[in-house]
Order: sequence, then C-alpha cells, then structure tokens
Amino acid sequence: AAKSGSNMSLSVAFTTSNPLGSGGRIIIKFSPLFNLSDTCYSLSSSCGDISAFGAQLSGAVSISGNSLELITSANLAEEADVRFTIRGVKAPAIAGRTGTFQIRTVSSDGREIDV
Repeated sequence: AAKSGSNMSLSVAFTTSNPLGSGGRIIIKFSPLFNLSDTCYSLSSSCGDISAFGAQLSGAVSISGNSLELITSANLAEEADVRFTIRGVKAPAIAGRTGTFQIRTVSSDGREIDV
C-alpha cells in the first residue's frame, strides 16, 4: 500500500462492453483526492512523469484536470480484458479510502463507447 503523499503504481483492469479501435482513448477520472498535476516530489530525472504500461497501449499519456487519458495501440474487441499499470501518480495527502474511479472509452473520432 502506498503511503499518504508518496509515489504509487496503480494496476487497472476492466472488460470492454463494446469494441474500441486502435487510436481510441481510455479515460480514467480520479477521485478529487488525487492531484494529477502534483506528481513532482523528488529530484529524480523522471520527476513529474506519469506513464502507463500495457499490451494494448501506445504509451501516450495526457492529463486534463483529474482525468488521465491513454491511447490504445491495438483494436480491442467486445468483452476484451484490458490490464495495465499506471506509474508516477502521487497518492492523496490523507490516509484512508480514495473514493471511486470512472473509466470510459472513446473512439479516435471522439464518440463515447463505454461509459
């Protein structure tokens, strides 16, 4: 378990309901307790970097407010099991439950697929 305010890795797993093409986006909305813009807490060369690793991801990560957006590198079938790890997120400053996360998928042309 991560300590309050420390660097953490999150393992994410979900199953798609509908297919998602290559170049589609997986958007994860974090609880307001997470501050995704405040990831710089050490003097390491990777300070401030958030990255995602998984077979279906391109490696591209972007942040908007409390949402993290990942780009798919392969077509995902209906009922595909998607698993990846997000590294570099700073844990909330207070201990305890972190609240809920929302995962949604969006096509490369911006249509919402799974919400």
